[in-house]
Amino acid sequence: ATLAALYSKLQKAYPKSQACMRLPLDFTRSPPAFAAALDAYARSYVRKGVPSLFADLKPLCAEGAWSRVLFGEIVAGWVGALEATGAFPDTCEKEPPSTLMWARVLLAQYYDSCGDTAAALSQLDMAIGHTPTCLDLYLFKARVYKHAGHASAAARWMEEARKMDLADRYLNTKATRYLLRADCVPEAEATIALFTKDGGSTLHEMQCVWFELELAASYLRTGDYGRALKNFAHVEQHFADIGEDQFDFHTYCVRKMTLREYVKMVRFEDTLHGHAFYVTAACGIVDTYLRIVAKPARDAAAAAAEEAGGGLSVQERKKAESKRRKAEAKAKAEAEAQAKRDADAKGKDGKGGKKGGGKEKPPDDDPYGEALASVEAPLAKAAGYMRTLLLHAPAELRVQVLACQLAMARSKPLLALRALRKALSLGAADAQVHRSAARFLHLYRAGGAALAPAVATVVERHSAQILAAAGLPTGATAEAYNDAFLARAGGGAAAAAVVAHAEVRALVAPAQAAAAREALASLDLQQASLAVCKEALALLEPGGALADAAAAAAFRQKAVARFPHAPAFGGGSGDEPPPPPSGE
Repeated sequence: ATLAALYSKLQKAYPKSQACMRLPLDFTRSPPAFAAALDAYARSYVRKGVPSLFADLKPLCAEGAWSRVLFGEIVAGWVGALEATGAFPDTCEKEPPSTLMWARVLLAQYYDSCGDTAAALSQLDMAIGHTPTCLDLYLFKARVYKHAGHASAAARWMEEARKMDLADRYLNTKATRYLLRADCVPEAEATIALFTKDGGSTLHEMQCVWFELELAASYLRTGDYGRALKNFAHVEQHFADIGEDQFDFHTYCVRKMTLREYVKMVRFEDTLHGHAFYVTAACGIVDTYLRIVAKPARDAAAAAAEEAGGGLSVQERKKAESKRRKAEAKAKAEAEAQAKRDADAKGKDGKGGKKGGGKEKPPDDDPYGEALASVEAPLAKAAGYMRTLLLHAPAELRVQVLACQLAMARSKPLLALRALRKALSLGAADAQVHRSAARFLHLYRAGGAALAPAVATVVERHSAQILAAAGLPTGATAEAYNDAFLARAGGGAAAAAVVAHAEVRALVAPAQAAAAREALASLDLQQASLAVCKEALALLEPGGALADAAAAAAFRQKAVARFPHAPAFGGGSGDEPPPPPSGE
């Protein structure tokens, strides 16, 4: 009451202050007061057509927020009143036609945040039907498809938005990013090339880090480890160049006496390899090398499942074979297109340019990263990057988890223990941390690996501390530790915990694999995110720790009901963009 009275006085004293209008929404707990405050704050933005309104109001719709349902009811009431009378509720003042469109956009974004994709798309379709020339509507629709797990449909709608304003660099960048996330590499390269010289061949010289990271991630998803490593290595080289360039800056700053900038530069160089871009690239390199090492075992498991038929029908096997052939043809077409672009760019460089010519770019001896992917000791190569990460980004949870996985792959229990203890201190409730901890306990305390006496003593002492932190006695097994993790999990992390528990159960207690599959089958998908459902399906598919064709098919059918637009579960054909509006 005191805060409400205070802000009421402030609103009268500063009638143009938006902060005085917005902040009461955060602390108001009375539904009538909340509705009045939302009306006073948001209606003017809806009337003006401010696309970023929902980004401001999104905390009010967060999961668990008391105002989540009330917010939707209020905005739905606005849409209903504007449809029926052309005015907001409790008013007689007619609004411009665009007000209804932007109210639909706000409602669609609310539905999207609640996971109701069908309702969000329905509102956006009506908004597009009302004003097909509004570019922002296509951006919002692409974002809804992205959240629904349909990357290719999201890319198509983002491309439709880009075509409506070909001179907009932001739209070009967004379309490129969406195409890469849909693994449409040739289309993405052609799109980004529209705003570069030499058909996009200069992106590496331009140090376009975001593009190289997205491209590497796309290649990693499709299993092209060589090209993934090549692009991750490009980013790493950019940071090496930045480190070398500082030497020119030393003499410049002293000569020009720009000492303040000099101190800033030195401090920046101290944290250079802790930059988010470098951490992402280095983690990508380590992850790729771990996948390369694990690939033979994974392929053997998949081959065994294929020989046994994997429980697949003849039609399903034909579909998988067709998918494999298409992937091979796509990779071949990408290689040919890239070779043609490189040849065209080289031809242009030879025909003209600045007088005197520039330095000729040396040929790349390993354009597809085959040499990087076929090093003799991939784990030792990854260890070099990991040392840099542990030195400059020790507070990153993903770094410590990868460090633990890498150390266990290299049979370095003390290094694995150090990384595991740090990871547990950063996020003991994280599912990936639990997987690493349970695997460590199973590997080094169950007699699976022979340890030197001194090492065994250290491992035993710290393992007891890990178990004690979980409320377990010193002699507890990895299976008991796994069960304790599931018992502690709750809220939004429960689904991720169930999947992690099932995966660890298959490792530490193979005889209980059937029970683990039952746990995945009974998973409450309404509380599970798209990523968690994908992880669960991967466990049940051929090559997974709990591979079972019948269980995978049943889970896929259940998941597609929860995420009907996600191709990962067999859903979501995705509607095609409409033809360009008349006059475009």
